[in-house]
Amino acid sequence: RDLKMVVFGQADLGAYPRAEAADPLDTNPSAAIAIGEGKYDLFTTIGNPNEDWLAEFTYAFSWSGGESVSAKGFILPGEEKPVASFSVVSAATPRTPALELTEIEWHRVDHHVVGDYTIWSADRLDLDVRDVAFTSDIAVDSQTIGRVSFVVTNNTAYSYYDPAFFILLKRGPSVVGVNRTTLSSLDSGETREVAVNWFGTLPSVGSVEVVPEINLFDLDVYKPL
Repeated sequence: RDLKMVVFGQADLGAYPRAEAADPLDTNPSAAIAIGEGKYDLFTTIGNPNEDWLAEFTYAFSWSGGESVSAKGFILPGEEKPVASFSVVSAATPRTPALELTEIEWHRVDHHVVGDYTIWSADRLDLDVRDVAFTSDIAVDSQTIGRVSFVVTNNTAYSYYDPAFFILLKRGPSVVGVNRTTLSSLDSGETREVAVNWFGTLPSVGSVEVVPEINLFDLDVYKPL
């Protein structure tokens, strides 16, 4: 688990045209979630059906009345993950927003370096998220806000810069609220209590899901040993 092996692995990843082998990314219907004052969070999930390919891309949401600001994203091999644009201003509710993916770059996993990718990635994504809770009656400066709290423990042998977490508020199977928070770092073996405030319209919530987001193929996310 020497970090030098991780560095070596990243340097040996080959970038290939999508036409060589990779199947297109799967996209699901998008939703516009009102957060008040003419602002909306736009949300969907995407899937990568390829077990041997990492995809990096630019994305935006478009609808009949406009388009969100473009942003960069990635998806690991075999992963399904959230994609969102936050606090998008629109005079009317965006009807049937659609996720637009452009500038897709595919990077093939070198199994001579990483071996079994399932094991390799599990060793690096073993983040234990627990004690997830949502409170909707926090009083701050004469207004009521929501707050999601959770505890995360890094059970991996790797320390990370800027690990991110998507937070999904759900009512039944439907996502009724979405947020994203980033920690400055999370060291190997470290346990951190995280609290994220929720402003604007507070939905009725039945459950909360926290989804870690770390690009394991980006050398800059790894803290030096």
